[in-house]
Amino acid sequence: MKSEITYAELCRLVAEIGEYSYTADIENINLIEAGFESLKVMLISSELKRRGINVRVSELLKKPYLADWWKIIKMQSVSAESKKEMDRSRTETMEFPLTDVQHAYWVGRNPNQVMGGISCYLYFEFECGEIDWQRLSKAWENVQYLHSSLRTKFLESGTQVIQDKPYNSNIIIYDFQQLDETEKKEKMEAVRNEYSHKVLAVERGEVAVLILSVIGKNKTILHFGIDLLVADLKSIKIIFSDLERVYNDCSFEKLPTPFSLEEHMNHKEKEDSYRKAAAYWKEHFATLPEAPELPLKRVYQSVKKPVFKRKNFMLDKADWDRFAANAAKNQVTPAMILLTIYTQIIERYSNQSDFLMNIPLFNRPSGAEGEVADFTNILLLPVKSIEERGFIAKAKRIQETFLESLDYSAYSGVKVIRDILRSRPTQKLVAPIVFSCDCMEPIITDEFAGSFGKLKYISSQTPQVLIDFQVMRFPEGILLSWDTVEDVFPKGFIEDMFSAYIECLRWTISNPDKWEEELHVISETKFAERYSGINTIGVKQDLCLHELVFRNATDRSSKTAVIEGAGRTLTYYELCKEAKKLARLLQLEGVGPGDKVAVRLPRGAEQIISVLSILLLGACYVPIGMNQPDKRIEKIVKRAGIRYMVSHGGHLKLNRVNIIDVNDRVKQEAISANGPVNPSSSAYVIFTSGTTGEPKGVEISHFSAMNTICDVNKKCGISEKDSLLAVSSLEFDLSVYDIFGILGTGGTIVLLDEASKTDAAQWLDLVTRYHITCWNSVPFLLRMLLEQAQAEEMNLQSLKTVLLSGDWIGTDLPAKLADVAPNSELTALGGATEGSIWSNYYQVKLPVPKEWVSIPYGTPLDGQLYRVVDQRGRDCPDWVPGELWIGGIGVAKGYVGDETTTNNKFVSFKNIRWYKTGDMGRFWNDGIIEFLGRKDTQVKFRGYRIELGEIEAAINRAKGIKSSVACIVSEGGSQKLCAFIVKNDPDSELIQDETINQSISSYLPLYMVPSEYQYGKSIPLSANGKVDRKMVAELFFKERQVVAGYEKPQGAIEEELERLWIEVLGSTKYSRDISFFKAGGDSLKAIMLIDKIKKSHLVNGDLGTAILVNAPTIRELASQIQMINQGAELTIDTI
Repeated sequence: MKSEITYAELCRLVAEIGEYSYTADIENINLIEAGFESLKVMLISSELKRRGINVRVSELLKKPYLADWWKIIKMQSVSAESKKEMDRSRTETMEFPLTDVQHAYWVGRNPNQVMGGISCYLYFEFECGEIDWQRLSKAWENVQYLHSSLRTKFLESGTQVIQDKPYNSNIIIYDFQQLDETEKKEKMEAVRNEYSHKVLAVERGEVAVLILSVIGKNKTILHFGIDLLVADLKSIKIIFSDLERVYNDCSFEKLPTPFSLEEHMNHKEKEDSYRKAAAYWKEHFATLPEAPELPLKRVYQSVKKPVFKRKNFMLDKADWDRFAANAAKNQVTPAMILLTIYTQIIERYSNQSDFLMNIPLFNRPSGAEGEVADFTNILLLPVKSIEERGFIAKAKRIQETFLESLDYSAYSGVKVIRDILRSRPTQKLVAPIVFSCDCMEPIITDEFAGSFGKLKYISSQTPQVLIDFQVMRFPEGILLSWDTVEDVFPKGFIEDMFSAYIECLRWTISNPDKWEEELHVISETKFAERYSGINTIGVKQDLCLHELVFRNATDRSSKTAVIEGAGRTLTYYELCKEAKKLARLLQLEGVGPGDKVAVRLPRGAEQIISVLSILLLGACYVPIGMNQPDKRIEKIVKRAGIRYMVSHGGHLKLNRVNIIDVNDRVKQEAISANGPVNPSSSAYVIFTSGTTGEPKGVEISHFSAMNTICDVNKKCGISEKDSLLAVSSLEFDLSVYDIFGILGTGGTIVLLDEASKTDAAQWLDLVTRYHITCWNSVPFLLRMLLEQAQAEEMNLQSLKTVLLSGDWIGTDLPAKLADVAPNSELTALGGATEGSIWSNYYQVKLPVPKEWVSIPYGTPLDGQLYRVVDQRGRDCPDWVPGELWIGGIGVAKGYVGDETTTNNKFVSFKNIRWYKTGDMGRFWNDGIIEFLGRKDTQVKFRGYRIELGEIEAAINRAKGIKSSVACIVSEGGSQKLCAFIVKNDPDSELIQDETINQSISSYLPLYMVPSEYQYGKSIPLSANGKVDRKMVAELFFKERQVVAGYEKPQGAIEEELERLWIEVLGSTKYSRDISFFKAGGDSLKAIMLIDKIKKSHLVNGDLGTAILVNAPTIRELASQIQMINQGAELTIDTI
């Protein structure tokens, strides 16, 4: 087939669009290097297509020489006779459909849409001299008649129709000449506020507005606003140009054109290119990344009407020319360089290497060069991890991806977004980050500026967009603008991000010879303040944990050191004497410096005596809970190399472990003297859960732990006058502070026994009886205490210092604490066992800001540091989430007996040793650290660090189970540990909870045993094929009653109990045989329920929360209440 263009015509076309003088040299130059931008290539492609020659833009860009273009044209030419004639019989009164982009804008106007309720709208202000307003009004009327799109009305049916007359032929005039300067300023601000974010009545045909504000005789402001349903950027250039021409030459007329937008649309989806593009996106759909998740201060779903604010930077012509020349030299268009900088900024400020960008295309069909309409198409650009090193290499990869996507842009990005929403049900915005570049020609001409003045202000808004980056050419230079919904971003975030972009742009202009290097998005000096904390002075290096305790045996010998809940007391002298006697016994058994000695004892003074005796010998204690299963104890003993255990003897038999009965110390004399212990030696090893099912032992030195304890005591004013109720178990590192933080200052520690460790009523009794001043626990336990106090209508007047850590601190908890303990001060602490108890603190003040979702971590303790690290090990900017690293004095020695994991988790950076916590967090712009949760399968539950994989490994050992997923379910302010199970035989009977619990109890401690199980045929997976733990957790909210079937409560007591259950647990009904704990109850809700039962006068006698252990159902609880009321003796096992 013969092409519809000659070689000579092609040369002239290239010379005309490229603004070259036509010479023979044009045939031999690289057109990209000569500044032939992608938009100019699009114009070539459109003109060729008009002549019946279908050539892809990407083909022309890949071979930017005339000779190659001519070969492509000869190969791809099509006969002009095969091109179908478009039917031009449409009249201007017929309805016709919206384009994909128009439809997206139209739907976005709906206030029920996420980030909707606004129009896609562009607003300008020009400052000019005296204007003939009558001539301007007539010119505006004529322009609206010149362009039918400016007379378009949009119907409820989702169609559009062109009207005979414009909505408003006249301009709007405001005369402020008689006002003083202050009033003029106020009025001008009011006009801008009204029209810069206007939602025009497009359903009545109002699509644009022209306003003139007369400030003085020679000063006016021209305002122009237009809904982008009817215009793209090229259209606005045409409107401005035509307005100037008609204003200065009333005889100006637009030449008639055969182009029809409706016919163009109807023809578009019949083209072969559309079908090929649809197939391409269908093939690549599953691998498209999601939008970048930039930090937000509020969920954007809560924004009722987005308000955009603009950041501008004008790049002068000289800088732009240098920039464009270097881009051409590297065979990359300037737009692609600007886009590459943008993607690197987004990557750094979202901590995501893969994300989706929204790029409007301005590729007009042939014949529509002078038309006003919205010809915008949307291209979704997948930005994925780029392995190439160096800025220009990344830019070339971005350009390649862009060109590949551009080849298939006939299937619009709007359609791809619809496909995504259909296949991935989500409330997220799919493509809210926009890059729009049109820098070929100025948006206003010199003639327009001469008549109406220079640009004074510009803004835009787009529904369902968070950041809209626009690049426009003006006579003064290239304007780079970000229109953003600032209200959803944290304070200062957009400013920092935009400033970082401009700094990167300046670097590319100033360093054209360094484009092969990496682009440093953020200077390292920005993070210098975060590392300054290492210079703070920690604790003196000559102190060990036990030293101050033994010193108090001399200085405060008769002062009470320990009180057991049952009433037994020990003075400092007595405590240390018992510890020395046990130390002598251990010494005789062979315990010496550096030995790891297990402590397996019930709660009580013997635990503290044992710990002190072990440390006195220079050995290291390893706490092991009484409820730890034998198999796990064996693993701990093996991993830590334990040869000695202090216990009460009993049934436990361990190979090569000398079990020493703590009571045998009574036969010994106190050890006379012992050599000094090096503060750098190990003090304790605490075992936490491990990913492989193997427990991990964290080894901490005296020096590290003492640094934490001394700093906390200093900050909180802890002294010998303080007393503390020890609610944490010895194998939980809060106990380290309970013992040595209090006993080291000469205070008193009150101990619980095993029977009362979960009994909030007993805690309350001890707090009030012994006038406890200091409380240290996870938030859940404090909440239990406060609920109990409120239930008994008691105030805790003695409580002075409250330390909370180990889990999220709800924003309601500080106020609840203030109500119950009005004299207390709350300090939030955080960190990791590997950071020596705590590494940060925050002293909470009321009221807690409403926008907070939890109490923040605060700032590092003395001698300690934090990093927030992205996926590539770089420091994250303020507000950007990353992995928390703890550095400094508190960092553990490592994991005992596990060199591989130690080397993976403990690293060196800037000559500082760091622990990679696996926790997610971020720095606020004031230096405060916010904790955001775990990044892996490790969770904090009731203060214990639990590896969900270890639970799953234990469950999967049980007979009949194929696979499982463990998860934390949050409901009503409390948490439950649950597991979702897939059986080997889906049709077999359900496995009883007790059967599973019995099986896994050999491998897991009690706190790691799930309280609820659910079953399914397969594990729920996310879109990328990973286990969807969030979806698993949601399953536990649904149909709780189905577990045993619903049986209506019977009798007055059962019916009243059901009513009280509903008040405490929610829902609408409860079967009389469902367990309180399976229905969503926990220890905290048990306190609330028992309190309500007492106040309802259902029961005549005493009722404790322990009753729910043996009578967890409505039927059983009602029976127990009847027995109490009848005076029967009730025996209940103690928790």
